[in-house]
This record gives sequence, structure tokens and C-alpha cells, in this order.
Amino acid sequence: RIPDEDFEKVKALVPRQIDLEQYQSIIDTSKEPWEVECYAHARFPTEDPVRQVILGSNLERHVEEYRRRAGRIAVTCFGLDVARSKSGDETILMAGSVDGVARKHAWKDDDNMRHVKKILRLCESEYGIDLRDGTNPICIDYAGGYGAGVGDRLQELGCWVIKFQPAGRAVVETGGIYVNARAEWYMLLGRRFDPNDIWQEKPWPFPPDDELIEELTSPVKFPARGGTAWQIEPKDDIKKRLGRSPDSADAMVCLYRAVFELYELENVMRQHNEYEVIAEAATSDPIVLGQHLDNPRIRRANDPVKTPEEQEYERVDPPVRMTEGIESRPIEEIIDDFADFVSGYERGSNQRVKPPTLDFFDNDGDDW
Repeated sequence: RIPDEDFEKVKALVPRQIDLEQYQSIIDTSKEPWEVECYAHARFPTEDPVRQVILGSNLERHVEEYRRRAGRIAVTCFGLDVARSKSGDETILMAGSVDGVARKHAWKDDDNMRHVKKILRLCESEYGIDLRDGTNPICIDYAGGYGAGVGDRLQELGCWVIKFQPAGRAVVETGGIYVNARAEWYMLLGRRFDPNDIWQEKPWPFPPDDELIEELTSPVKFPARGGTAWQIEPKDDIKKRLGRSPDSADAMVCLYRAVFELYELENVMRQHNEYEVIAEAATSDPIVLGQHLDNPRIRRANDPVKTPEEQEYERVDPPVRMTEGIESRPIEEIIDDFADFVSGYERGSNQRVKPPTLDFFDNDGDDW
């Protein structure tokens, strides 16, 4: 029998508590911190790493970094969520850059033109930025129609307006991983805060704001399209749970969208091959390559990462890739000819085909 004075030191903290050997085994073998907390220390998690888009525990270091910098963060971009109300939801303007979020501005008004004037005045008086120069982007949430009235007017004045359509298609990951733009950008922001992802220990600081943190950590994700894509719960469900619209979180998402475009972070994500599909083709067979000419998910590992302007040009008017020393023709036609050569016969005849003169393959057949 354990003496009473010793039993107080060793008694079970929870019914059927594990012994020391099991406890140490869990600590040594568990891959996730929450497993240790739950199964070894009987401290059950207050967040769900499987379903939550953004974890509260991932945000603490970003807020601390903001305090350490005393809010001294450069401003080059803006995110805006518009509300037309003098008594209900607030209009939120987030100001920041690739270095973080400098400040949140909030006000109430029900007139679009007054919104426009206030935005222009704030940007110029607080940050010395004249949005009408068109060099600093402002991303505006166009859902619900309120943002459109303000955004369209700002665009008429020469501002660089990024129209965020939450129900629209994903624009960075075009392979169908996200059901819509809202899912894409909330999850991209979540990845920015995650210390285990591409940016790791480099914080993206933002001001301490309990309501903002509550809104950021509220959305949950779930699989859609037969488990091939991610969806985020409807915004109305979040409103019911919070008792308000997550306008601050939406404005931060818009800010991050603007930062992404200004600093071309899309290229960074593409170089990080677990996100955008920089999938090296498994073969140099031109027949296989020809089947994937229009597939943005297949490209050579040594292909240069294109700028957004180059990508837009190719979407509007696909360029004609040329060979040297022969008549200039689209790459699709050249590949068709080369496919004939590889198969060994000209279509519709039994005559051997002479290899075409092709300079778009190098000696090892890797480049095209």
C-alpha cells in the first residue's frame, strides 16, 4: 500500500490514467503536439487542426511580432470589405504589405461616394499613397454588390482595383483543389500563418484584435467534389455562430490577395512544389506531351516561372513557339509531325517518314 503522504503525489489525475512507460512512449512517438496534449497530459484541444482553416495557436507569434515592431510596418496594399450601413456592419479597410498588416480602419456609412472619398483621403493622409496613381493595389470584396459600387468608382478614377469574387474560380491553384476563390484565399492565408508551411518561422504580423482573431479562426473546411477539393462553410453559418459578419477577416483576406498580386507571390508558391503543380512530365514522348499542351498542371521543371502579365498574354492569345531554320508554325503542328515520326509511319500510308528538322528538342530530349 502506498503511504497516504506519498499517494497525494502519485494519485491518478484522470480515471484509468496510463502508466509512466505508456506516457513516455506517447511523448517519444507522437508526431503531432496535440496528440501529446490529449493522450499524455489529458489536456484536450480547444481547436481542431483537421477542420479549422486557421488555428488560433498559429496566430500568437504573428501578434507578438507586431508588438515587437510596435506596429512599424510598411504599407503598399489595401484590402476592403464594404458595408452600406450607418447602424449595422462596419466597412473595414486593412492596410499593409508583404511585411504584415499595419492597421485596421473601420467606419459606418451608407453612401458609396462617401466611402470612395474616405478611402482616398485615408490612404493619402495616413500613408502618403494616392491610389489614383494606380501603383498600389486595393482588393475589394465584390460579394453582395456593395463592394462593386465603390470598386467601380475607384477604378474609374485610375485606382488599381482587384475585384475579389468569393464565389468565383480559384486563381492561383487552377487545378481544382479549391471549390471557389473564398476557399482558396482563406486557406492560402491559413498557410501563411502556419509555421510548418512554406514561410515557416517568418511572421506576417498583424495588430492584436480579439474580434479579428475570432473571425479568422471561425471558418471550418470540409472536402467536396468527392473528396477532390476543399470547401469552406457558408458565410451565413459563420454569421450565426459569431452573431456578426466576419468583415475584418474578409478584409484581411482581401489585403493578402492584394499583397499576393503586387509582390508576385504566386511565383513563390509555384516554386514550392507541394502547392502549385510544377509537375515534371514523366516522359519526353511528344504524343504524351501533346495531350497536355493545354493543361496548366503539367509543365517542365526547368520551364521559367512566368509573370502574371505573361500568363495573361498566353491566356488571351497563345503565342506561336518557333523553331530555328524552318518555317514558323505553332508547336501543336510540329508535335503532330514529330508524333508521326516516332510512330514510324505517315498517317494513311506505309511509307517511312523522314525525321522532321526540329530544333526545339535539345540533345537529351528534355526541353521543348
